Amino acid sequence: MIRPEPRVWSSRNPDGSIRWTWYTLADFLACRRRFKHGVIDDVVPLLRAPVLSTGSAFHYGQEAGFTAVKEYQAACDEPLLGACHVEAINAVDAYPYCGEESREVARRLAQFYWSPEGGAERDLSEWRILGIEKTLTGRIGGSRGVTWGATVDLLVEVGPPAHRQWHGIWTVNWKTASDLRQGTFGWARRDGQFLSEQLAARAAGIETRGMILAVVTKTKNPTYTRDYVEWPARLVDDFAVDVLYNVRVARNAMSRKGPWPQNYNSCSDRYGPCRYWDLCEDGEMARGCFGTRAEAAMAQSGDPIFTLDEDW
Repeated sequence: MIRPEPRVWSSRNPDGSIRWTWYTLADFLACRRRFKHGVIDDVVPLLRAPVLSTGSAFHYGQEAGFTAVKEYQAACDEPLLGACHVEAINAVDAYPYCGEESREVARRLAQFYWSPEGGAERDLSEWRILGIEKTLTGRIGGSRGVTWGATVDLLVEVGPPAHRQWHGIWTVNWKTASDLRQGTFGWARRDGQFLSEQLAARAAGIETRGMILAVVTKTKNPTYTRDYVEWPARLVDDFAVDVLYNVRVARNAMSRKGPWPQNYNSCSDRYGPCRYWDLCEDGEMARGCFGTRAEAAMAQSGDPIFTLDEDW
């Protein structure tokens, strides 16, 4: 099996233009100063929160496991759960951008998911894999619009007779949560990331029914829950209008001279204080704690850096 290479996300395309995604737009909506630091300057803290490292390592293991699944399906063979299990665990062990404690948690979650007690066997019986870490991108709003994109964890087709009710194409989003209250499916409906994926799929010419939210809990005895979340076309239409408006506002802000205003709201999110708090408060004194995303990954691991090359 060919294991996928770890990647480092960037807010910029190779040609230097902004990569318009939910993440870049969310930074602008949350705080103009955060947008300036994270998107225009494209810098991040050199050390990441352990919760993010755990999720990234788990995602990398899932990517490797489902890459093995796709190879079996392409060869018209029945996926061997044991072989895919081994690929996923080996990938978590090899993931370079996290500490050992985060890796151990991610390894336990991958062990559970690919075990007979986890969800892999049922998922493999119902899903045909169309894409893994699939980049979906396309133009919205015509010539005066914007190229919008998203990278989905999985793109799958669910078909009868396995799951007749949910027949169609779906994006899959993996989440790790401390408990199911963090992974509630009402949360999926209010998080712009998920609507962003459906809009990107539409822009790419792919008609999806919605998103499958797949949550593995980081408890002593992990659990796996998934939910099919359908998005009405009207909701995606409204989201597209909001995206076009806010991108236009962001572009206008970028054309102005002068300092960027600080946040109008609380300088925190569900992960804690804003990651640019020190940079805003201490300015150049804190500059040494920030760098490019590639430098941040290097600080986590000391290993070579791999970068995305898709141009949105």
